[in-house]
Amino acid sequence: MKMNAYVAGVGMTGFGRMMDRGLKSLGAEAIKAALFDAGVDRREVQAAWMSNAAAGVLTGQECIRGEVVLRSAGMGGLPVVNVENACASASTAFNQACAMVSAGLYDIVLACGVEKMYFEDRAKVFGAFMGAVDVEQLQSILDGLQKSAAASGASEASKGAGKNRSMFMDIYAAAARSHMQRFGTTAEQFAMVSAKNSFHGSLNPRAQFREAMTVEQVLASPMIATPLHRMDCCVVSDVHLPGGRSCDRSDSAREASSEVCEPPEFAQAATVAGCVLSHPRDRSRGPARALIVGPARARLWLIGAWRVPSGRSYRVHCPVRYRVARTQ
Repeated sequence: MKMNAYVAGVGMTGFGRMMDRGLKSLGAEAIKAALFDAGVDRREVQAAWMSNAAAGVLTGQECIRGEVVLRSAGMGGLPVVNVENACASASTAFNQACAMVSAGLYDIVLACGVEKMYFEDRAKVFGAFMGAVDVEQLQSILDGLQKSAAASGASEASKGAGKNRSMFMDIYAAAARSHMQRFGTTAEQFAMVSAKNSFHGSLNPRAQFREAMTVEQVLASPMIATPLHRMDCCVVSDVHLPGGRSCDRSDSAREASSEVCEPPEFAQAATVAGCVLSHPRDRSRGPARALIVGPARARLWLIGAWRVPSGRSYRVHCPVRYRVARTQ
């Protein structure tokens, strides 16, 4: 299917620990930020794709995770699709929301992803990751990781998987050792990736870690699973990612909206991101305010004021698909 959906609004909190907040608090903050950024009322959202992978194991919340998060944001009475697809949960929710908008079933939809991963009981957190592999093959997978580590002399990767660290650190370490053997990759080169990413994080106010690290500092950090040091490994974070809806709104409808959410204070300990998707087909509501609509005019990339052949200027937010030159 050719996608024909636009991101009209986004919201995000900061990555990190949020021991005193749960799914509902994180989700509501992100959703409100996305609604505010899109400049539309929450009652205009026609459907929501809500993704989460680990709440069933970690919090016991099953079946209606998306519904409870939406309720905390003051939203209800709309179709809700709960999406679980491991690390691709939020991406899948976004993809499906875009597809439904592109197909013309909805004009305004929300796609969200939320995870609450920090808990005092670390064994429970590691257990959630162990459920992300074929559990009927779990022991054979663990045995295979130990054999792989022992065969390559990786003493720090031969034990402890799933007990004092996520077993995925050992899975990634095995892949790294295979890459080193096949291509001659070095630990220093892996460390260069971490150092580069830490520099990017130092520039991002929502990053979990804001300190730029050198290659030497990465290599000096404790070994987790050979050849991966602590600073090579991704960390656990509390995070929520909401998605999008249509912004094909008339001036009168926008001015009549009574419940445009106020922008929240962005938390420094958890992350939520959101976007609003739009479909260009519904012209009956008048010209768009939050983004330009119409296949021939509207596929814009940068945020800003843009002028279309009609001579009117519009504000656009992160479209999904194309880049076009600014119309003079």
